[in-house]
Amino acid sequence: RAISDLERGVKRVPRRDTLQLLVEALDLSGDARTAFIATARAPAARPAHQQHAAGAGHTEADHAPRIQTARTARAGLSGSALPVLPVGGFLGATPHGSLVGRETELAALLTDAEAAMRGAGRLMMVAGEPGIGKTRLSQQVMLACRDRAFLVGTGRCYEPHQAAPYYPFLEALSTLYTTAPESIRAAIPTRWPLLLQLLPDLLSAPGAAPATVGGSQEEHLRLFWAVTGFVRALAEDAPVTLLLDDLHWADDASIELLQHLARHTHSHRVLLLGTYRDIDLGRQHPLARALRDLEREHLVTRIPLHRLELAETTRLIAETMGQDISEEFAELVYAHTDGNPLFIQEVLRAMIERGDVYRRDGRWERNEIAGIEVPESVRATIADRVSRLSEPAQEALREASILGQAFDFEDLAAMGARSEDTLDAALEEALAAGLLQESRNDGYIFNHALTQQGLYRDLSVRRRRKLHLAAGDALERLPERLRTRRAAELAWHFREGGAPERALHYALLAGDYARSLYATGEAEQHYRTALGLAESLDDWASAALAREKLGWLMWLLARFDASAETLERAATGYRELGDTEGEMRAVGLLGMLYFTVGPLEGVRRVTALLDRLGAPEPSRPLASLYVSLAMNLLIAGEYSETVAAAERGVAVARAVGDTRMLVWAETTRGPALGLLGHLAEARRVGEEAIPVAEAAKDYFGVLSAVHYLGDMCIAEGDFIAALKYYDRALKLAERLGAQSRISAETANLAEVRFYLGDWERARAEVGRAVEIARAASSGRAASYFQYANVFRQFAVIHAALGEWDEAIPYLEEAVTLAERLPFPEAMRNSQRLLAEYDLMRSRPEAALARLEPLVKAVNPEERGMARLLPCLALAYDALGQHAEAERLLTEGISRARAQHYQLALVELLTLHGASLTGQHRLEGAGAARSLDEALALARSMAYPYAEARALYEQGRLRASAREWRQARDRFEDALGIFRRLGARPDIARTEQELVECALA
Repeated sequence: RAISDLERGVKRVPRRDTLQLLVEALDLSGDARTAFIATARAPAARPAHQQHAAGAGHTEADHAPRIQTARTARAGLSGSALPVLPVGGFLGATPHGSLVGRETELAALLTDAEAAMRGAGRLMMVAGEPGIGKTRLSQQVMLACRDRAFLVGTGRCYEPHQAAPYYPFLEALSTLYTTAPESIRAAIPTRWPLLLQLLPDLLSAPGAAPATVGGSQEEHLRLFWAVTGFVRALAEDAPVTLLLDDLHWADDASIELLQHLARHTHSHRVLLLGTYRDIDLGRQHPLARALRDLEREHLVTRIPLHRLELAETTRLIAETMGQDISEEFAELVYAHTDGNPLFIQEVLRAMIERGDVYRRDGRWERNEIAGIEVPESVRATIADRVSRLSEPAQEALREASILGQAFDFEDLAAMGARSEDTLDAALEEALAAGLLQESRNDGYIFNHALTQQGLYRDLSVRRRRKLHLAAGDALERLPERLRTRRAAELAWHFREGGAPERALHYALLAGDYARSLYATGEAEQHYRTALGLAESLDDWASAALAREKLGWLMWLLARFDASAETLERAATGYRELGDTEGEMRAVGLLGMLYFTVGPLEGVRRVTALLDRLGAPEPSRPLASLYVSLAMNLLIAGEYSETVAAAERGVAVARAVGDTRMLVWAETTRGPALGLLGHLAEARRVGEEAIPVAEAAKDYFGVLSAVHYLGDMCIAEGDFIAALKYYDRALKLAERLGAQSRISAETANLAEVRFYLGDWERARAEVGRAVEIARAASSGRAASYFQYANVFRQFAVIHAALGEWDEAIPYLEEAVTLAERLPFPEAMRNSQRLLAEYDLMRSRPEAALARLEPLVKAVNPEERGMARLLPCLALAYDALGQHAEAERLLTEGISRARAQHYQLALVELLTLHGASLTGQHRLEGAGAARSLDEALALARSMAYPYAEARALYEQGRLRASAREWRQARDRFEDALGIFRRLGARPDIARTEQELVECALA
């Protein structure tokens, strides 16, 4: 057998024990030892006449001149040569033999590779039945891309890892990382920190994945944009290709990430190539749905592979045998294999092993056709070949089949009592027979998934269960970090091994790990598995925990009714068990759910528990409960109660050392103080919260703090500071990939630019904010209060431009969103603008009907009252109730001064002067004083629109006194500003006043 192996070229690497003896004899250590072992375990390419293949292209040696050129071109990028590929039949390895019968398909793929090099990104999907040559064709594309200086990343999917999040991308991105330019690698922690989650063996990532309360769309997108940004940055230096094999076994998160890449790299130098079995794709398979969506968007091209014709089968046999063959022999093989390349390959190997085909005088000879028996299926062929191995080799393969198509030597060794040498010899025998191939890092891969599946299915149920338990025991001895990453495998092995109590623990752990990677579909699958196991075991504590995790996850998925029901059942379960902390956690999560969709219900639910508990000891769940209560109260408009709840949350968080809850409590207390009119104190709270959040790497906490500090600065009229805060908030939101926050901060920046007089840019930015809000549909469902503000800000800018037809629908939608929660602040702001529209259309009664209920409902001490009073005064003034209008304006001016609410004060002063001018009450020069102060304040704030309105009213005041020259000067100054801004309604009014001055 050894001589036969050497003759056929299947024995190409030394045994491990031989290698160890050589290392010791040569006294190698350190880098020299590592390099020696790597070289010895990397098999050399076989001579062409000895190669067995279903069609692989040239070996790396065949490509040496072109690959050297590519390496030279890439030297400046990564600073090192391209990695040497192993030889094998898996994606990421150099294939055996030549590609046969796929000329058309290869040409199409290479055409798209050339297009990708020019910046026209592509997604290609190669489809076909098992054994048809999908991987082999993809290997040829991989080699061609390496020749063209592409950065190449390859990943593979395996059946046992279908629930492992991003499994194919872990390998592909790691490969890209190792060949990436140093400058890009160094930028990962700051530019794409979440990418660290998918590179766990290469980089440490403290704080790289901050906990969030965002919707599932946002959580996915945070990671997706990190991966996309990394790939696009690589593509700026060199074209990139990602090749992913057997995507019919991909997890849902990987399929979604592939979709995202296809949509956002089509204008970059990126080639995406995937393979899948079309016969395994039902219409509802996640990959099938994704491909339908991508086809509608014209973002994917499918390349179907069909069986080889007789002539192509003959060529393949001739290539494999290294000589011409007879028509009779080719027809025999074709008749039984029907042109399936894998079946052809396996049949030839079986014939060689049985002696039906043999070597004589350097040529292949065969028995008479009538005497050759050909198995009727690939599975039967493989079983026949396995049966020819020694019993230890067969046993090793059967045990390895439990681990999946790919497995590690250490995992297999840990499953049994055999010695390492015995196992090594068994695997070497399987390697020599071509049933296994060596992979990187001391790993092995079955030559085809059908080999592993056939061995697995041939095991008895009892034997299978025993081996699954052995595999679980072996994996359980791994370090904790690796156990966490492989929790899904552990859960599967223990479940299949009949140990549900052990499977339960790892199912929960697998769900947590999947959720940490924002793979919500996989997380839900694991949590539901855990819940089923817990109920079957009557383990009600674990069932409550599974429901807690599952309910929170469903909130992230915007399945609010199901989330509420599941979390309520979790809370009930904890209460029945007497687990107070568990109940507080579940109710705290319910509070976060209601903060999103119904803050009044959230207040009721959290308050009921706190009332029942009395005065519980400080704990992290208690801190979370108070923060949840404060957040609901804030949206519900109960600002004094918000401050009280947040202060209790601060105290408990400090007592238990929960920095994150401390930050969230303070970033809820600060806005409430600001809305109560305590702007200076609110600003101080926010400024003190930022360094605490930064130290804890709580980036969402930092984002919340800088966001509301921007709001405080706007109220104080400090627009330059507000611009800086909102710009920082936007950068943080983009870094985190939080789409609803990106939309909100973009709209906030637009509002500040509006105040600063850059209306053209403000209009563009607020339009972009709305587009982001519309696109993030599930995120929008989880962020009514944020999008209500976005739509209001859109309306503010378009109304000032005179584009009320565009503004009104957004105001009405903002009101609908705010009423749905309810969210009083957003509702007041939107209704106030609608009331201004009523006044513009000479409908003061309608304006009054909108505003009076709002004024009655608001606490007079709140900041919001100062914004309602100007519009309410205008309505009364239009109805002839001038005394009431003046009373309201005077009251508003007093409140705004006390609160240092400059934004409201400048508007109140302008309207006060206008009201006095309209009544011709010029005695005491009250109108002039108000307008002079308004003008000075507007200029100090760098608020040109307010400046122009004050100038306009001063012009009206001068005109009423028949001081025509002074009036004309004021009107002309105002008109210059209005024209620069583009304020069309104000331009028209001011031009009319100038005409009347000229006529006078």
